[in-house]
Amino acid sequence: MAKKRFAAHFVWCQEVLRLHYVELDEAGHWVGCYPLEAELASTAFYDGVLIPLPAHLRPHDVSTLVALWREWTARLRPGDLVTLYQLKGLSPSAAKLGTDDGCGNGHIERL
Repeated sequence: MAKKRFAAHFVWCQEVLRLHYVELDEAGHWVGCYPLEAELASTAFYDGVLIPLPAHLRPHDVSTLVALWREWTARLRPGDLVTLYQLKGLSPSAAKLGTDDGCGNGHIERL
C-alpha cells in the first residue's frame, strides 16, 4: 500500500514538532508523525505549519484552530481519516511555541 508523506518546518500534533512529517495511507488514513531525519522520496514539503485533524473536524478560522489544535490532534488514532491543514502567516517563534502571537494576517488552507 502506497504512503503519502507531508513534511513541514513545524507539525502541530499533540505537541509542536520541528521538522517532522505526517504519513497517511493512500486513502488518507492516519499512519503517524515522524522526525524528518533525511530526504524521503515522494514527500511533499510545506512552508510553515501543518496540522493533521480528524476529517470530521472543520476549523472555521485561525483563532479556533490555534485555540483547539492540541485537543483536536489528541483524538487522532491509527486508521482515522485525516484532513491536513497548513497554517500560514504565523511567525517562526509563534510556530515554535504553538501560540497565536497576534496572527491577524494568518490563514488556514486545507491541503
